[in-house]
Amino acid sequence: MSPFFHIPRTKLDQLVNGAFQRSQFPCYQQFSEVISAHLHRILDLPPSKPDDLRKQIDSTVESLRDSINYIQDTTICSRGDEVNT
Repeated sequence: MSPFFHIPRTKLDQLVNGAFQRSQFPCYQQFSEVISAHLHRILDLPPSKPDDLRKQIDSTVESLRDSINYIQDTTICSRGDEVNT
């Protein structure tokens, strides 16, 4: 940690012990891979006119939405237990 950053031990303990555990996020593995892949697509877009860029981003977000819907429709996701149907 930076010497210019200070957080009380009690607050740090509260944050660490109360942190969101990704292993308990339903279908974490499938969702994280899909989200990551789509964000990389957006970051890799070549420079272009704002309107063209917006269309490409919108298309990528729509693809992300479709992928998430597909995972939700084809996978039982609860308490981190993943069972394909």
